[in-house]
Amino acid sequence: MKTRRPSTRIILVSAILLFSHRAFAQFLQQGPKLVGTGFIANARQGGAVAFSADGNTAIVGGSDDRVTSINDGVGAAWIWIRSGAFWIQQGPKLAGVDALGSARQGTSVAISADGNTAIVGGPGDNLSSGAAWIWTRSAGVWTQQGPKLVIIGGRSQGTSVSLSADGNTAIIGAPDDHNGVGAAWVWTRNGGVWTQQGPSLVSAGVVRQGQSVALSADGNTAIIGAPFDSKGGDAACVWTRNGGVWSQQGNKLTAVSFGSSSRQGTSVAISADGDTAIVGGPGDNNDTGAAWIWTRNAGVWTQQGKLFGSDATGGARQGTAVSLSADGNTALVGGPGDTSRAGAVWVWTRTEGLWRQSGKLTVTGPVDADTFDGLGVSAALSADGNTAIAGRNGDDSFTGAAWVWTRSGGTWNQQSKLVGAGAQGSISQGSGVAVSGDGNTAIVGAIGDHYRAGAAWIWTRSGGFWTQQSIKLVGSGAVGRAQQGSFVAISADANTALVGGFADDGGKGAVWVWTRENGIWTQQGTKLVGSGAVGAGLQGISGALSADGNTAIIGGFGDNGSLGAAWVWTRSGGIWIQQGPKLSGSGAVRSSVAVNQGFSVALSADGNTAIVGGAGDDQGKGAAWVWTRSEGAWTQQGPKLVVSDTAGAAGLGFAVSLSADGNTALLGGIHDNISLGAAWIWTRSAGIWTQQGPKLVGSGAVGMAYQGYSVSLSADGNTALIGGYYDNNTAGAAWVWKKSGGIWTQFGPKLVGAGAVGPAGQSASVSLSADGRTAIVGGFADDRTAGAAWVFAVPQRQRAIKH
Repeated sequence: MKTRRPSTRIILVSAILLFSHRAFAQFLQQGPKLVGTGFIANARQGGAVAFSADGNTAIVGGSDDRVTSINDGVGAAWIWIRSGAFWIQQGPKLAGVDALGSARQGTSVAISADGNTAIVGGPGDNLSSGAAWIWTRSAGVWTQQGPKLVIIGGRSQGTSVSLSADGNTAIIGAPDDHNGVGAAWVWTRNGGVWTQQGPSLVSAGVVRQGQSVALSADGNTAIIGAPFDSKGGDAACVWTRNGGVWSQQGNKLTAVSFGSSSRQGTSVAISADGDTAIVGGPGDNNDTGAAWIWTRNAGVWTQQGKLFGSDATGGARQGTAVSLSADGNTALVGGPGDTSRAGAVWVWTRTEGLWRQSGKLTVTGPVDADTFDGLGVSAALSADGNTAIAGRNGDDSFTGAAWVWTRSGGTWNQQSKLVGAGAQGSISQGSGVAVSGDGNTAIVGAIGDHYRAGAAWIWTRSGGFWTQQSIKLVGSGAVGRAQQGSFVAISADANTALVGGFADDGGKGAVWVWTRENGIWTQQGTKLVGSGAVGAGLQGISGALSADGNTAIIGGFGDNGSLGAAWVWTRSGGIWIQQGPKLSGSGAVRSSVAVNQGFSVALSADGNTAIVGGAGDDQGKGAAWVWTRSEGAWTQQGPKLVVSDTAGAAGLGFAVSLSADGNTALLGGIHDNISLGAAWIWTRSAGIWTQQGPKLVGSGAVGMAYQGYSVSLSADGNTALIGGYYDNNTAGAAWVWKKSGGIWTQFGPKLVGAGAVGPAGQSASVSLSADGRTAIVGGFADDRTAGAAWVFAVPQRQRAIKH
């Protein structure tokens, strides 16, 4: 875990946990909005979206993208892939080579279950004859498969498209065909060649059929929307395939609606087995909008419910876009007109035939005033219903974008902002933070409390709620303004805590030990001050505890003319004694910049491996030293750790952390790349330390973020939390990284706690629970240096609960 330093540099972070079950599961935004590169002018990205079955490949259409600044509306589509919780664009935008004129490619999109076949509709191609393009992926590269799909004499082909799960059957809607009667065509693929299957699908008595289309997984059931039915009711029609021949199944689907024109059939979707369908009608009830669920039994379709969000604002136009999970039990309903066209998407879940609203997805940011360009103009679900994507093609002056949400895991949620009672003056709560192994007990330091005497607060979590446990902790025997709380640490069982006060006794520094029994905290013994210090050692600027709380390491970066050192203490029978002489690593390079060994320290769970950071070593390049204990004696393990992939003097070792087994180390360097900052991972094998992969630099940073100001590792060393308290003009933020197969990837967007008052300096200190699912983040500058801490957690997977 990481601690931090004097009044200008102190560290604190927290993470929190959200619980959900399938019946009322919550969706959480995953990463920043998706905006594809290579667009020209107002592309309107997000006008159409689709997912592969596993939710790891997404396609986003942008129908107004251009070839040149004066060639409007050729259109394009962008492919995105997910790795861990991070989305990256795969290849350049997709634009058909044989498009003619303002094709409006990307008006509609669909993708196969495996994500390797995509179809892109362009209803404006060749003077609005329209067409669709097939794209296939091989080894991560997308290529157009054959010429565009087009029926001679058709109109607005590609207004809607859909694919079967295997990608071998496609349906293409054309609502303007036959003077507005509309139609749809089915195409099949054999040996990479696409051919039309049978005549156009046209139902009697409906208008603008083909405005929307959808296919079941096997491609044998199709639903076609006709939102301008000739009798004013609007409708959708179902077709089935038998032996390659298509026939209409039953009567058109028309539900009772409010108002003269509900526009049912504007959007349609169907479950994998073809037995559940959803039909959107954005005009219902004076443009409030709605969606209707239909189910099939023995070839007969009956209405199962009408979905409309009770929390819609204004003319939401719910039903502009709809989507279903493969099992038909989760539905998305887009309403781009909600809240003055900011837009929203409603999530619905079905249990035992009953539908309930389980969430409303929104994003922040302005939307240009144009007709229905808000969030929810498009929407799609993964097969399991746990990943959602929605477009807002009016975003950012019609550049457009798409957003991804996940249900159950994949995102951090803020659980609380912690501000301790009994504080006095400019407290700076959050100057140091730490969390117990199970994540249910946290300690928060405040170096400024009571005219910089300093203090610490203990918090406990029960059922997701945090409460202060006992009064603030202020160690006895302090001399002068000790600034207690400059670092804090807590044992795995949460019954032993350390509180550093680096300014005690004119800068000699000290550390206080506290123990808990029956919920009561008491100071254990006198303050700890290591022997052998030369000058004002500033002991207590950093510190760490072993898992059992019986071994402590304390850093003092001011020792011996700021060469710096660290001291190890052990407990036996409640008595603390210094173990051996101070630790001062070999190979340090003094310069005009102080070496500052001990500015950061960390211990393995068993207390037998220690790491000591010296951010000023070798003219500010920085370094770290690893020490190991055998039979009570400490020896340096190998040479100091330094890196070569820095941009300038990085200040490596500004913060350090170790995994429980001591075999993985995380080192922060805040001054890398003009103080954008970074962190580095090192691993140990057979006593040899090597750097693992390139440096970690979180995305979304604003300005000089000082990433690496604080760091923390999970017990297994596979989750890293990296603080950057200077991000966005000292608002501060933290970044989470996950390791899989030896590769580190950023896990979601940066963490910024809600409820901050002014530039809070969040992530001046950070700490992770042992399982890496709960984090605490300190912000010592919050509310004019009153300070605070924020807790975040990753949602747990919960079993389905029936209601």
